[in-house]
Amino acid sequence: MSLSVFVARLWLFGVGSCITRLKLKQNRCPSTNPNFPITVSMRRVDANGSFIICKIRTNKNHVTIKQFNNKTIQQSNNITTQSSQQSTPHIKFPSIPKKNSIFAVAKNIMTNPLRITAVSYANTFPFVYGMEHSGILHDYALSLKPPAQCAQSFAAGECNVALIPVGALPALKDYEIITDMCIGAINDVKSVLLVSRLPLNEIKTIGLDMESATSVRLARVLAANLWHIAPTWQQVDVNHFAQHAALDAFVVIGDKAFDIAHHFPYKFDLAAEWKRLTDLPFVFAVWVARPQTDQTLITNLTAALHYGIHHIDEVVAHYAEQSPHISDLKTYLTENINYDFDKKKKLSLQKFLTFVSKI
Repeated sequence: MSLSVFVARLWLFGVGSCITRLKLKQNRCPSTNPNFPITVSMRRVDANGSFIICKIRTNKNHVTIKQFNNKTIQQSNNITTQSSQQSTPHIKFPSIPKKNSIFAVAKNIMTNPLRITAVSYANTFPFVYGMEHSGILHDYALSLKPPAQCAQSFAAGECNVALIPVGALPALKDYEIITDMCIGAINDVKSVLLVSRLPLNEIKTIGLDMESATSVRLARVLAANLWHIAPTWQQVDVNHFAQHAALDAFVVIGDKAFDIAHHFPYKFDLAAEWKRLTDLPFVFAVWVARPQTDQTLITNLTAALHYGIHHIDEVVAHYAEQSPHISDLKTYLTENINYDFDKKKKLSLQKFLTFVSKI
């Protein structure tokens, strides 16, 4: 069977289902040669419109899965596929059999990798770059999702390492915070905002970004303890804010905040407002893992994350076309986002969770 026929069947059935339908003989697939790497990849969109990338490299045993919204799909030039396999609670790293087809390699990869879920926003670019380009991590699957979905994925057991919005931590079980890296901000973060049609003291209704698990809680904390307002709250898709004319303001997070902010006369940066309340930086997301996760994997992940942070120029060059909303990506990643999970941020996290427990 030719490689093109194999790829066509991948598109029709998805990697998970094709595994049981096709068998390729070693002498018909050049990918068994470790010096001749082949990447199998193609376009696939799931029922929710998520954009998923799956790259299978036969000589590196590496899978990457990314999810974006439909707008990003239209802008992306990547070709993709989708896996239907379920995660396993204990990851055993597969070795690629020397006498095997690319199809068996695909099955081996999709059923046994270290499964990592991270946030699908620009603030995670350095982390993703480090994982994909440092050469430190092997045998892993990376899925990128909005923050709230990252928490849901970890809670459902779909991954064993995740970048979790801190607002979701109280509801999680069986986890531990890992690495000295986080998504944080010392002052203005620029991508987590309350945008309003009215002055702050006149706000009566606020729409909450459905992609958020932390900022929606941060807004409630600020409303009660700093702004001294008691609005009604409604979860909405803030991408369609114009359809919610009855709402005075919106909590908006992520890359889309840069564009949406232009449509409102009043804007309040939630990280800066937290600093005004507590004189502390803010932590939006932390890395967590299952307690049984191999410490070597965590050490390697930490090293890969640091690699990305220390190669910001390469990160910016690599992702510039994927972040059209952000006019100065380097400034955003180096001055607005702060990645060190230091003592002040740990103190801030505890203070925030204490506030959250009272609302």
